[in-house]
Amino acid sequence: MLNPATPVEALNHYLHLLDKVTVMTVDPGYAGQPFIPEMVEKIAQLHRLKQQRQLDFLIEVDGSCNRNTYRQLLTAGAQVLILGSSGLFRPDVALEQAWQNMTRDIEAALSPAHA
Repeated sequence: MLNPATPVEALNHYLHLLDKVTVMTVDPGYAGQPFIPEMVEKIAQLHRLKQQRQLDFLIEVDGSCNRNTYRQLLTAGAQVLILGSSGLFRPDVALEQAWQNMTRDIEAALSPAHA
């Protein structure tokens, strides 16, 4: 796991051994932490290293994954998004409706028409 304070370089010697790298886009601790936009570059850096070294790990993102961040996270190279209170489990929206909203929002983020 890469916390916001941990540089990608900390994993340099281990990337070839990993199945997945989780990038935290918030300071871990509790739900509702603000998204740290600088983490998008860390995701892109991991993605570049993965391609350059022809590695096979997944890039997973945890923290404030929602309709406001899907496009930038996926464009940077994220492959797995962990959804929590900001993207799926909201007290004001029924789970079935939240799932439909999330599906629609991710499809829109992946659509070239919305780029």
